[in-house]
Amino acid sequence: MLNNLFVPFCIECNRCGSFVCERCQEDRIFVTNLLHLETSLEFDVIAMYEYGGILKKLLKEYKFKGYAFLASYIRKFIREYFDLDPFGFISTLFRYNYVNIVVPIPTNKTRLASRGFWAVDLMFKNIFENLSNFIYYPSLLKMVNSSIHQSRISYRERINHMKGLFYLNSNAFSYFINLKFFSTKKLHFIIVDDVISTGATIVSVVNLINKFCLMFRLKCKYSALVFLRSESRQ
Repeated sequence: MLNNLFVPFCIECNRCGSFVCERCQEDRIFVTNLLHLETSLEFDVIAMYEYGGILKKLLKEYKFKGYAFLASYIRKFIREYFDLDPFGFISTLFRYNYVNIVVPIPTNKTRLASRGFWAVDLMFKNIFENLSNFIYYPSLLKMVNSSIHQSRISYRERINHMKGLFYLNSNAFSYFINLKFFSTKKLHFIIVDDVISTGATIVSVVNLINKFCLMFRLKCKYSALVFLRSESRQ
């Protein structure tokens, strides 16, 4: 009945029938290479698409205007990338003899209250919870409140801003202990986020998790998966 009362228009071309029309869906560019970040830990970062065109507008409408329903369109693009796996990167996310743990980048309480939803979680939760061989663990990390928007500061400023921005949920300590004593496998943490520019957020989170892996003498590897790659501001 709602469809009879409300007719959607494409957010890019204003064509009637869908918020992202079939023609504009083709306006996306795949990222053809793995990304490498400035960190002492070696790990792969898979960025699916470039930050531009319909995908840039889709993500901005979704996050900054609070249109949570657009998550279904974003998931469609993510599933498309998983199905196509155009460069063979997705196949590297699943590692045999590892516990593959998917961790979304958290949001803080203030942003969650104003937006009404956790953007990254809504994008990836449904996808990984329906895939076997992956543990989706959204409660592992927490984020303190901050009024600074990272898109407005440089890479070096982001590095300083990241210090103390994330912390492990108190329940995560027992989680690591359980993994140590009840799991004979190694751990593979997959950090997921909506967009990457400098990579400072992912590096900060990986370093934090790795600190606890070392503390509990767990053998851990890391990967990251992001929806869009934006230009880096150094």
